[in-house]
Amino acid sequence: EAFWPPPFYQIIASFFYRIGQWFRPDNGLGDAAAKLVSPLFGTASLFVTFLIGKRLFGCRTALASTLFTALIPIHLYVSTLPFPDATAFFLGILAVYYALRKKVVGSGVLLGLAMVTKTNAALFSPLLIFITYHNLRNVRYRGKIFAKQAAMICILALAVMSPMMVRNFMLFNNPVYPYLNQVFNAPQSTQDLFTDHEPYKPVNIAKKLFGGLYLSAFGIPEGHFHKFSFLSSPYLRFLIAGWFILTALVALPIFLGLYTLKGKQGRTLLWWIIPASVFALMLYFIPTRGAVSIGFDTRYLLPALPAASFIWGAGFIRLVGIMQRKMLSRQFIVIAVIILLAVSSGVIVKTAVAKSMWDFYSDDFSWVQSNTGEKSLIYTPASECMYYNLQRPLRFISESNIDQAFVGSSYFFVSQDFRPDNLRLSDDLYNKIMDNAILVYYNNRTGTRIYLSIRQENIKPED
Repeated sequence: EAFWPPPFYQIIASFFYRIGQWFRPDNGLGDAAAKLVSPLFGTASLFVTFLIGKRLFGCRTALASTLFTALIPIHLYVSTLPFPDATAFFLGILAVYYALRKKVVGSGVLLGLAMVTKTNAALFSPLLIFITYHNLRNVRYRGKIFAKQAAMICILALAVMSPMMVRNFMLFNNPVYPYLNQVFNAPQSTQDLFTDHEPYKPVNIAKKLFGGLYLSAFGIPEGHFHKFSFLSSPYLRFLIAGWFILTALVALPIFLGLYTLKGKQGRTLLWWIIPASVFALMLYFIPTRGAVSIGFDTRYLLPALPAASFIWGAGFIRLVGIMQRKMLSRQFIVIAVIILLAVSSGVIVKTAVAKSMWDFYSDDFSWVQSNTGEKSLIYTPASECMYYNLQRPLRFISESNIDQAFVGSSYFFVSQDFRPDNLRLSDDLYNKIMDNAILVYYNNRTGTRIYLSIRQENIKPED
């Protein structure tokens, strides 16, 4: 499959890699430099968050909001991994700051760069248009000027995106590939396995909201409650209960902040949150690319994080005011910071646990890298993290591609008890693999089996 993701993050990471290699070409400094992109942009986004908060709500609320953004696990998560989210987030909120300063051209260009980094940065566009409208509240001929400025933002953003959209249309017949492939009659993406969907019942929607927003925001991978089972401790129930209590205390100022913000402040945040909410519903109800299985994953709704942070900051400052009347404001601030640090430390624990679980399968990954060609196609259950560990072209096993998978020199990586991710195949798929492929590797310790297709007629040898 041709490369389709928005390329700006890869361009920046490549630039950092080249600089690192130029200084120290023999010791892997290039890889280390490329991994600095997310931490640098994640840190820079805190500074921009403070500037926006100070402009809209004052210095105290801005400071509290920035503290919340810095320590909430979802921001720590995207700021430490080599994903485009932190870069797109920074460019998006910088576009918001430029819009607040009435810099229409800069805002449009930055929005385009954010969208070329990650497509969901388009969620910033309604907010930018609202800010542009509000900036003209005391200007004559407001409607005409607003129409010109709003059009300029959209045109500039699309102009920045146009090379990528034209390329994707030429390659895939879909300018926004791999989204809306059915609408554009585009070829199926390797990511399109994620088509299994729970029925549209209130209980399922509530589960997605709770898991995707609450659990995911506070560091539970993909918002799956069963991930707690990865921790083995006789005190697990007490640890989970303590975690819920701490996260509930951290979330409490948000509810208080909702009653605090009014007028322009409230309308601005409304236009910040509504697009993200609509996007979440689209992910759940529209059968597009794999995000439907993830549903309300907070990582996809990162553009709305500053709005939630400002609401939290307003509620926190109100709580400080209440405590100040009781001469307890300093003690309250110290306790609040300790609770925030305790919740954010869960990211460190999660990282350590995840690393140990993936390392458990290192022998399996090493076998694939040592015994298959660089162009060998590996079929696995749906997990994007498998790309980084197998370092081979991958396709996700599904009912729609299983028969095609057997015609060719294809490998099947199967582990029915794969702890780092929910990779269990259905019995029907597993039986098809056993009937049409031969077992070439088995690890009794991990339970991993690797099969090779036995129907290899008319296939050229691997390079």
